[in-house]
This record gives sequence, C-alpha cells and structure tokens, in this order.
Amino acid sequence: MVATGAPRADVCGFRRAGAAGCGWGDVERAGAGGYSGAMRQSRVVFMKFARKPSARRAAARKRPTKRRSRARVSRGAGMTRISHGVRETEALAAGLGRKLVGGECIALEGELGAGKTRFVRGLLHGLGGQPRSVSSPTFVLLNVYDSGRLTVYHLDAYRVGGAEDFEAIGFNELLEQGGVVVIEWASRVGRILPERRIDVKMEITGGRTRRISVKSDLVDPV
Repeated sequence: MVATGAPRADVCGFRRAGAAGCGWGDVERAGAGGYSGAMRQSRVVFMKFARKPSARRAAARKRPTKRRSRARVSRGAGMTRISHGVRETEALAAGLGRKLVGGECIALEGELGAGKTRFVRGLLHGLGGQPRSVSSPTFVLLNVYDSGRLTVYHLDAYRVGGAEDFEAIGFNELLEQGGVVVIEWASRVGRILPERRIDVKMEITGGRTRRISVKSDLVDPV
C-alpha cells in the first residue's frame, strides 16, 4: 500500500531485500521461508533508488541541518485510559497523532481483537490522513500511508519468524525516513526496536472496553 502515483523500484526476493543492488523496491516475498499461503503472494512496497549521489548532493549532506525541536519529556512519562468503544480508542490515538513531529517509533501490543489496527486509524486521523485507508498488514508486512503531514509506515510482526525478517527488508532504514513507524505485535521483534520509542499496550477488559497504556520519553502522552 503506497501513495498513488509513487514510482516503483526494482523487484527482488524477500530474503535478498537489502542485498547489494537491490535496496528497497517492491519486495516480493514469494518463497520466503516462514510464510505460507497468502503470505507467499504478498509484497512490501517502499521506494529507495540505488544510485550514487551527485557531487551537489554529497556536498549538501555535509552541511549541518536544522532538526525540528522536540519538547523535553521526563523519561518514561505515561498514562492509562479506559476506552469504552472504538470511537474513544480512535480519539485517544488521534490525540497522540497530533503531537507527533516525525521520527517516532510506536510499539503496539495487545492480544487479537484488542483494537491495534483501530488505534492506527485514529493515529492517522490525528495526523490529517484518511482513517479508512488503514488495514491490517498481517499478510503484507508493511502498509504505507501518506497523511499529508507525515508518512506512516504500518508494520505487523504477527507472522514473522523473528527480528531477522524485519532486518532483511531494511527496518532500520524505515526509522530514518522522518515519518512515523508503527509496529503491531512489536515484542516479537523487540531486539531491533529503538530504545527511544512510544510503547502502547492495549488490554481487553470487557466486550467493548479496553485499558490503553501509553509510555513514552518522546512526547507527552497525556
């Protein structure tokens, strides 16, 4: 899933994504170990063209760049809220989305049916995007949404064999794009998650109620 009109890059095997000359392209995962059925037919889309930088670009990279300032937040600042339905869950996520400035990694945890994908819809809405464009990336590993303000990279680690699968497709490069990286079932790839991140835990407490805990040292979640 990628913004309409975006260019397509080279195609390579899932296990070879990140190999020299391949970079990030349309990463076809046909035949990837640890995946079956629909997984073998799925693909991950991300654009990065493998080309040598021009002399002008090389010089520009050496110049000091201004980074967007981020308010200082006490380490481990957190909050817990009880959501009584989908609307409250999405509203809470939208509030968080409005505070994001780019470069954040959000680790989402919660059992099946807890509402993780709903949370991402609210997050995208808070960023100014279309919530209806959000779908679970369980079988495609990565969905990309353009909110108009920040690009959201939505990943799902439910079916991966381990952190190595994320490393093979260039997860670390995603973290450097200046967008927002959101990972469902994040604990399954915990080894490669950045230390500074936003942790969101969703617990089912009733038919429609959820306990949502947000912990972060990047933004004030309250």
